[in-house]
Amino acid sequence: MLQATGPYGPIKTRLMAIAIGVLLYAIITVRLNVLIMPGTELTAIRPSVVVPMLIGFLFGPLAGFFTGFFGNALGDSISFGRFFWPWDLGNGIMGALPGLSFLLLDKEERLGRKGQMYAPLLALVAAVIGMAVAVYLDLCFEITVETSAAAWKVFASSAMTDAINGAVLLPILILTYAHLVHLVERAPHDQGTGPPG
Repeated sequence: MLQATGPYGPIKTRLMAIAIGVLLYAIITVRLNVLIMPGTELTAIRPSVVVPMLIGFLFGPLAGFFTGFFGNALGDSISFGRFFWPWDLGNGIMGALPGLSFLLLDKEERLGRKGQMYAPLLALVAAVIGMAVAVYLDLCFEITVETSAAAWKVFASSAMTDAINGAVLLPILILTYAHLVHLVERAPHDQGTGPPG
């Protein structure tokens, strides 16, 4: 069953990517949750948001969603002793939306120059929509945000920092991943063309 292949590649590979992504996202987030943006009470400077964006871009929207949702929930549970479901949902959306690359580009394009061009835009859209959903639901249920003024402040700061981190780091990590894939694919060929023993 795990060897089956879906529209986003082998299921076993995607499950491994989700598991690694969740742990990586949670670990980095826990370490950086203390870096609160000046002038805000809740918004941490988290370059770690690029992890679910990358998983979504490389392995599809569902993989990105699970990475963002469960990674954020785990990170907050460790940092604060509880999770905040609107923010987990928002982070899931932030991981899922870069998976739109599967609708726009084939694998070669995603890992090439076109992918580098689409990545910052997808990261920006993902950050704005993901944080808008998180802040709106948080305000509706008054979990951490209780007034519209506070909601706008939290949205502006969280969307801005997540968009900048994603737009800058996502293309760099895609380029790095593409280079590693190229090296792995070349390795068997290089071994087979060596001098005779």
